[in-house]
Amino acid sequence: MFLVLRVYYYHLAPAADFNCSYEKLRQTFTYLNCALQHEKLNRGPWKNLEKYERKLSEQYKVQVKVVLEFDANSLLLETGALVPSYFVKILSYNNRVEVYRFPNDISVWHTHFKDYLIQDDYPIIEGCTEVYNR
Repeated sequence: MFLVLRVYYYHLAPAADFNCSYEKLRQTFTYLNCALQHEKLNRGPWKNLEKYERKLSEQYKVQVKVVLEFDANSLLLETGALVPSYFVKILSYNNRVEVYRFPNDISVWHTHFKDYLIQDDYPIIEGCTEVYNR
């Protein structure tokens, strides 16, 4: 049986957000800024969430945190790399928090990023950084 994995290395902090200078753009091209992500996630709701972030940043200062979730179902590649089972993105802006949790697989294709919103409109508590609890 031949299994085609559609998992590739993609930027965690998108290069498009740092194209204001060559040096900033160049700094995004490092293995420290990449993760194994399914192509349908990267080219689907994740990409659209990045567009949403950029739109928000026109009006607010937006802080972004990306969390990779590994569990017993995380795929171990022959190279030794471990593929995250989920990608979580936390957006903080205007004293609000939005938390999105995406499965790292083909099931996300043709879905909207808002389908993965697990926490919405939570006020940021001063000094509290742990807003995502599963």
